[in-house]
Amino acid sequence: MPYCQGCRKPLPANARFCSSCGIPRRRKVLLPVLIGVVVLFVALGSRDDPKMEAARARDGLKESLKAEAQTACRLTIKHNLKAPDSADFQWFDVRRVDQKKFYVATQVDAINSFGAKLRSKFGCAVDCTGDECTVTSIVEAN
Repeated sequence: MPYCQGCRKPLPANARFCSSCGIPRRRKVLLPVLIGVVVLFVALGSRDDPKMEAARARDGLKESLKAEAQTACRLTIKHNLKAPDSADFQWFDVRRVDQKKFYVATQVDAINSFGAKLRSKFGCAVDCTGDECTVTSIVEAN
């Protein structure tokens, strides 16, 4: 039950003024206003600018090519190891050289011919022209 702000006597739920002291009842409007503002921001923020959508699509394509370049490098290095199933890649650093060419650096732990686990660093030059990415050269840097 609401109470008068002036005399602290109970007010009926639909009263606009206190029947004892005549002070207008203050209604809490903060919550509905706050909800309205949030809804407005969400509605305005969800509209995408066509330029932003195109930029997001380009960024998605760039990230897709980077992921393909990384995968091509990983598979090529793994194929050239003595024990491919033992390969444990620690990290990848993919850098764009130009529009469709990348340089991928990585570090891999793998078992060598003597059964010892070694850590090696590799670099791959990857060309992503056409339908797939191909590794054009591999460099081992220890």
